Amino acid sequence: MANLPVELKNGKYAGESGSKLRDDLAKKGYNPLKVKPVWSVQGHSGFAIVYFSNDMAGFNNAILFEKDFELNHSGKREWKATRSHGDKLFGWVAREDDYCSNDLVGKHLRDNGDLKTLTDIQAEERRKNKSLVQNLVQTSKMKDKEKEEMQNKFEKTIASLEKVMKETDKMTQDYNKEMERMRKETFEDKEKILREHEYFKRKLKSQNEELERHERLLEKREADYENKIIKLRRQRKQNELAALEQSRAEQKVLKLVEEHEGKGGTHSKIIDLEKQNDQRQALELQIEQLKGAAQVMEHMGKDTETQKKMKEIDEELKEKEEEELEDLEALTQALGLKERKAVRANLGVKLMGLLDEKVFENIAKGKYSKEEAPAKAEELRLLCRQYIEDPEWHPFKVISEHGVDKEVINEDDEKLKELKKEIGDEAMHAVTTVMCELNEYNPSGRYAVPELWNFKDDRKATLGKV
Repeated sequence: MANLPVELKNGKYAGESGSKLRDDLAKKGYNPLKVKPVWSVQGHSGFAIVYFSNDMAGFNNAILFEKDFELNHSGKREWKATRSHGDKLFGWVAREDDYCSNDLVGKHLRDNGDLKTLTDIQAEERRKNKSLVQNLVQTSKMKDKEKEEMQNKFEKTIASLEKVMKETDKMTQDYNKEMERMRKETFEDKEKILREHEYFKRKLKSQNEELERHERLLEKREADYENKIIKLRRQRKQNELAALEQSRAEQKVLKLVEEHEGKGGTHSKIIDLEKQNDQRQALELQIEQLKGAAQVMEHMGKDTETQKKMKEIDEELKEKEEEELEDLEALTQALGLKERKAVRANLGVKLMGLLDEKVFENIAKGKYSKEEAPAKAEELRLLCRQYIEDPEWHPFKVISEHGVDKEVINEDDEKLKELKKEIGDEAMHAVTTVMCELNEYNPSGRYAVPELWNFKDDRKATLGKV
């Protein structure tokens, strides 16, 4: 386009922008891609290059653009022939002479475009079409191959899916059968459990009624037994009074013997009679006691243990009735004395978690004078007690022994190392012993608790032993 309106501003020529010109041409139906003004050192030159698309549609738009200007007598020929152009716009399609000119338009065309003949364009189009056809053929072959591969994969997938569906149907049928079997078994098990529950319920009720009846019977028998015990105690008291009277009678007999020394045979006979009488009464008392025990055992039931006890009591009754009273008394006294001595020596009460004061006394005696030792021992004991009573101190670690977790003293405990360095190994052993006892018997309270103790075996005494 030529003879675009320009005006001088600040020493430079200015005109309409390329976008404005493009919009004006687009309204006329030319559909340009862009419009680029040609600039010189003095500003807008009054010329502009109109770009169309690089295809036949763009070529047609360009020819239509040129024809319209020619119809308005403002084409290239009019531009060249007329010197006075006025304010009329001119336009044409750039050709070889425009590209080869030395003006601003020619330079711009050479810098931004190529000069081609229609034959060149057609040849290039044929090459492009041929290449495009070859590419399309190759692409078609590749697509056919991919289609064939996809068809094979599809057929394999269909076959695999059919196989999976068959297997799934079979698994579903098997699952339904198994679920039906489990449901049936569950129902049968539930019915069985309900029947057993009802049976045990009735049985438990029957046992409770039997126990209540047995409890009432035992209460009655216990009352009878208490009456028998009272009766036996009364009989024993009478025997004791009889023994006292016999002792007094014996003293009288001894006195008579002293007065009648000549009658030595009489003295021995009287003594023997008195002894026999004492033995007889004591033996009768024991027999009565055993009979009472036998009756109590009989009332308690006829289980195996009770029958065993009754048998032992019967055998003991026979033995009591047959043995000599003097041997029985001697043996009983000897065994009783021996047992009491043994129990007193072996069993007692030990305070678990109590510091051994003798340990601290021995340490103090070895380090201090006789006067200072008691105070120092108590001071050391109180220090250790403070450590023990600290609820935040837990010098233990968990180990596994034969598959069972247990807590033992953690020798790497920092506070334990500090205490050991301060009080020594002997006192440290006393502290760890107390901590182990408290961890077992009273871990939350941290104070000593009493425990029945077997001092002979150095272990907890059972109630049966006590």
